[in-house]
Amino acid sequence: MREAIDTLRRRLAYLQQQEAIASDSAQKFTLSEQIAETKRSLAELEASPANPPPGALTAFRADMSRIDKYAPAELIGREAETQLLAEA
Repeated sequence: MREAIDTLRRRLAYLQQQEAIASDSAQKFTLSEQIAETKRSLAELEASPANPPPGALTAFRADMSRIDKYAPAELIGREAETQLLAEA
């Protein structure tokens, strides 16, 4: 999803640059239509729920089904810390 957004941003920058350079009115019209369409596509992708904003927390789903199978009966090497907690 990120790659598609980056591609659309690069396309938009290119089209805007070409619009500034173009002198033919038909070419300018075509470019302005392409810019509008690219902006719409970019807005849709950025607003989609599959694309959280940078830094946003996403739900993490851990597989808890194997914990009982692989976890030791007792934690090893933390006796001193667990004793302090037990005494508190």
